[in-house]
Amino acid sequence: MANLSLDKLSTGIAFFDGYCAEVEVEFNSSTHSEIADFLDKYDSVQLVSAWTNTFLMKVYGSGRKEVEQICAIIQEEYNVLSAEIVSLSEV
Repeated sequence: MANLSLDKLSTGIAFFDGYCAEVEVEFNSSTHSEIADFLDKYDSVQLVSAWTNTFLMKVYGSGRKEVEQICAIIQEEYNVLSAEIVSLSEV
């Protein structure tokens, strides 16, 4: 009888790891320290690109609802004009 291992059993199976959203965040005003503090606070947020006061970030979560909650927190806790989900996909 063949020896079954987790690696053999999982071959060809795509495991669900959650969602990744690209979120455009427009700060009312931003300094390097504010953005650094913001990024340090959230392990699930990565900076993708930056313009004057607008930043494209990747937000990771277990589902769309969690990503939307993170966006709501961003809007409440920081000097943000908007935080809009540009795209959402499974990881």
